[in-house]
Amino acid sequence: MNHIIFDGTISKDPELGATGSGIPVLNLSVANTRRWKDRQNQSHEDTNYFPVECYGPLAELVAAKAKKGSFMVIEGFIKNVTWSAPDGQRRQKVVIEAKEILVA
Repeated sequence: MNHIIFDGTISKDPELGATGSGIPVLNLSVANTRRWKDRQNQSHEDTNYFPVECYGPLAELVAAKAKKGSFMVIEGFIKNVTWSAPDGQRRQKVVIEAKEILVA
């Protein structure tokens, strides 16, 4: 099963565009911070940034509500995206495709 639910803060303003066939697509960068204390009671923090995309009416709805700094909860799945770079090299990245987003 490929299913993910996580929360975070939008780290830069979302970018609304369209696919080649005209379907709205929204690209986001979401920061998720994990905080914990070690055995010596020292505080630690680890922030990760995740590329998130969504399509169709969800993309338009989120674009109207979300901006840099907005907190959101995302449900979706993880996918691998591959492409050929201008230098001919094959590139790959992991993207979260959102199926549901709650913007607070």
